Amino acid sequence: MEPSSVISLIIELPKLVKDMVSMSDEAKRNAQLIKFQEAFIQLQSSVHAMQVENTSLLRKIGDLEKQIMESENWDREIERYQLQPIGQGVFAFALKPGMENGEPPHLLCAKCVNDGKKSILQTRLADEFGRIYVCHTCGSELRVDSGRSPDVQRNYDPLA
Repeated sequence: MEPSSVISLIIELPKLVKDMVSMSDEAKRNAQLIKFQEAFIQLQSSVHAMQVENTSLLRKIGDLEKQIMESENWDREIERYQLQPIGQGVFAFALKPGMENGEPPHLLCAKCVNDGKKSILQTRLADEFGRIYVCHTCGSELRVDSGRSPDVQRNYDPLA
């Protein structure tokens, strides 16, 4: 119900009481009392509906304020990183110099950062030929070659 309707009900109630008190006929007074009670119940119902709507709006405002705060925190956090190539056609977010805040050097998954998540890439395999990084959040695997080719024997027989 609109606030203006509630206000008109509030204005109407005293008039109904005044009319009811001034009536000498008991039947008319009882009819006026019923009108008063109906108006009062309608007013209570309207006030309750407005309170429910107000509570819902306050909850939505709180949720939006929380989202804004999380977004601002994310923006501040991700500002510490820079997208960098870590291999041929392979990119990850690395800490900018001076932004470590006591954290060890690490890389963030570019896909997860673009999805609004901070996921540190873990080394699954490292040898002289390169590394394989894995993201445990999205499952991405990144192969970074060292540029060194493995020596392959032409006459190699694995069964010999």
